[in-house]
Amino acid sequence: MKAPVKALASVSLAADNLWSYLKTHGDDSWREYPSYLERLLPLAKDTLEALGVRCTFFVVGRDAADPRHCDVLADPTLRGHSVGDHSYEHEPWLHRYSAQQPVDEIALTGDAIERATHQRPIGFRGPGFSWTATVPEVLAAHGYVYGASTFPTFLGTLARAYYFRTARLNDEQRAEGRALFGGWRDVLHPIEPYRRRLSGNRALLEIPASKGTHHTRHMGDARVGS
Repeated sequence: MKAPVKALASVSLAADNLWSYLKTHGDDSWREYPSYLERLLPLAKDTLEALGVRCTFFVVGRDAADPRHCDVLADPTLRGHSVGDHSYEHEPWLHRYSAQQPVDEIALTGDAIERATHQRPIGFRGPGFSWTATVPEVLAAHGYVYGASTFPTFLGTLARAYYFRTARLNDEQRAEGRALFGGWRDVLHPIEPYRRRLSGNRALLEIPASKGTHHTRHMGDARVGS
């Protein structure tokens, strides 16, 4: 009997879109929602197929709800991969949201992704690796199995410095992005997957970005909520 094969790495792709980068960098042309998703996803899928690799695509809810992306997201070849929740508006300052906003974002995104891909997401990655203490609670309440929003590396603080140096931001936008990519304290987060204890004796699996986040859909049968 062969010994089980241990996965050495996994692959994920946060399918941010052109408009989300423009918005984060203070460029008002984001309001027209320019997209490169129709080119990005087929290219990524062809490349992954050639390598024999499966991937988790973290999709933004607004893109999943956009009729322009119906065909590319409904492509049957995407169903060989996993699809995760990357928030609805892709605003990387969830730490400044009200208590209700993450609830609405996660519900809207889950519904939009399921309609577009025929998969219900079971994983979440915060935009810009942003998250709050309430987000895991909301994820567990909506049946999500894991989160992948922590980024335990000093590279996050360097990325934030570069972001502030290159983006055209006003004072309000700079305040919104203050915790983008995490802070020095986030460097101390575990780099191995761990269970985040929640209220009501629940837990949510957290898989740091440093470890990757590919999960096949059958993980949905292994709920971590109890």
